[in-house]
Amino acid sequence: MIACGAVSLAPAPPKPSYAVRLLMPFIRLLSRDPRIPHEVLDPIADIDPDERFPIAQVHELLEGALVLTGDQDLGLKAAREIVRGEYGAVEYAARSAATWGESVQVVARYLRLLNDALRFEVRVEGEEALIRMDSTVAMPRAAADFCSAAFHVSDSYLWPAGFRPEFQVWFTHEAPASVLEYERTFERGQVQISKPGSGVVGPRAYMSVHLPSADPLL
Repeated sequence: MIACGAVSLAPAPPKPSYAVRLLMPFIRLLSRDPRIPHEVLDPIADIDPDERFPIAQVHELLEGALVLTGDQDLGLKAAREIVRGEYGAVEYAARSAATWGESVQVVARYLRLLNDALRFEVRVEGEEALIRMDSTVAMPRAAADFCSAAFHVSDSYLWPAGFRPEFQVWFTHEAPASVLEYERTFERGQVQISKPGSGVVGPRAYMSVHLPSADPLL
C-alpha cells in the first residue's frame, strides 16, 4: 500500500535581488578602469535601472572585479560615485520628509524596492539613535562597505547647509590593512570594525533635524 501525501504546487520563492540602480555607481567607477572589459559593463549600463539582478550573481560580478583590480576598497569608492537622484522614488520620498528621522523611516519602509536582503532597523535608545543595516545573505567586504557608505553619501544630499554630523559607523568584517578610504568616505565619522552588526550610531537629536527639501504634498 502506498501512502500519498499532499504535493505543494506553490512556486518557489524568488531569489533575493538588487535593483540595477545599486549597480550604477560601480559601473561608473569601473568604466574608467582599463583592466575591466567594457563588453562586461556596457550591457549592464543599458538595463532599465528598476530591473532586478539576483544578489548571488551581483556578488559574483563584484568578486570578479576585485580580482581584476586588486582593490579591496571598491565598495567605498563606488559609493562616492553616487549622484543626487540615483535611487529614484525611494530617494524622492525620503527627501520630502520633514525631518531626518522621518526620512530614515521612509527608507526603512520602502528599501525593498532596491534591496531584498537588507534588514533596515531604526532604534532610539537613551540619547543615541541606532540604524542597523544587516543583510540576510552573506556579503563580501566590498558589498558591506558599499551598503553603509551609500547610505551615508545619499544622506549627505538631504542635510541642511553647514550640517556636519558626528557619528559612528559599524562594520562586522575584520580590520583592513588601511582605513584611509574609510576616512575619506565617512567625513567626521568614527569607523568601528569587528562589531556585532552593521549600522550607524549618532545623537538622538539628529532625528529632529529639519530637511530643507521637505515637501508635505509629495
